[in-house]
Amino acid sequence: IPKQNIYIPSGTTDNYEAFCCWYEQRIVECGGIDLQILGIGSDGHIAFNEPSSSLGSRTRIKTLARQTIQDNARFFERPEDVPIYAITMGVGTILEARRIVLLASSESKAEAIAAAIEGPVTSMITASALQLHSDTICYLDRAAATVTLKSRSDGSALVGVVLGGLADAEYPIVASLQTVNELTRQVVRSEERRVGKGGRGGGGGCE
Repeated sequence: IPKQNIYIPSGTTDNYEAFCCWYEQRIVECGGIDLQILGIGSDGHIAFNEPSSSLGSRTRIKTLARQTIQDNARFFERPEDVPIYAITMGVGTILEARRIVLLASSESKAEAIAAAIEGPVTSMITASALQLHSDTICYLDRAAATVTLKSRSDGSALVGVVLGGLADAEYPIVASLQTVNELTRQVVRSEERRVGKGGRGGGGGCE
């Protein structure tokens, strides 16, 4: 991805409110988000939209939940170094993407995935808002799918769950978790081809 097309929320800005407004405006200037790739927190949050976040929220600074701080402590030398605030895209911002891919692996995400896919849409599980999106697909390894999906007899380790208009569709996607990166690249290439054939693409590549 060209450097000029990368827009990572800045945690060192002097004016968080102005930066968040600029970030939202930059997405609009780029023509919107074609493809949004998400992970999921163990408590069911997407981006840093912690439980109780508004499902219509926009990019903003957010206080992190204790669970999120604990989950991210492994990336820091000392627990006290873990940030307690983060700038995050809002749920409402995410839902405006034309296509969304959610990736999850490990048994630690199984309960969150089940709640997001099969539970009610609620601000306590912000990933559940993806049920409202018309073109979202979740790629899970077998461990992450243990609560949500019954064991498959075809031996595939990853399954896809299509949300939105095809909420009940499930099908094997690839043979092993190691192919997740290649799968993501395939999705990106497919989106690039679609945009190249006349689809709306972000001039600055806000993806």
